[in-house]
Amino acid sequence: MREFKIRLKRIGRWRKPIYEIVVVFAGARVKSGFSFEKLGFYSPAAPSKFFFANFSRLSYWLMRGATVSLTVGKLLGKLAPLRRVTANIGAKN
Repeated sequence: MREFKIRLKRIGRWRKPIYEIVVVFAGARVKSGFSFEKLGFYSPAAPSKFFFANFSRLSYWLMRGATVSLTVGKLLGKLAPLRRVTANIGAKN
């Protein structure tokens, strides 16, 4: 069974970086360009540092044994409290 990794892939232009959050083989080279699925994107150059991720697909790949890169882990760690708050909005008390 192959191991998968969730990491960032740069797609932006010069001095305007935009990164896609993608699933790749753990041993794949960075410049190969092949990814299994796009899970979201991150734009650090935007004024609000825009970040979007499909959390249902992210949890699917994590249950399949995918590891998260250090940078993606930090991004998701910053959003963990925000995700808990938004998840509780629809809950009935």
